[in-house]
Amino acid sequence: MTDVCDLIGHGVPSLRSYLRFLDETDWLHPGSATMKVLRRELERAAPAYPRAMADTSRWRLAKWVTR
Repeated sequence: MTDVCDLIGHGVPSLRSYLRFLDETDWLHPGSATMKVLRRELERAAPAYPRAMADTSRWRLAKWVTR
């Protein structure tokens, strides 16, 4: 199987959109970090995301089954 969704390419932008949605609809948990902190953390992690997603040592059953 192949990654028809291009999770590596769309993962960070999708998370960015999801966080924006949660913020705009007031669905963020009251105990959550602020949007500023969440955005900063996402941007900090973004450069390592493709390498981490491709690292087969991190894969679990679902990723192996859909590979």
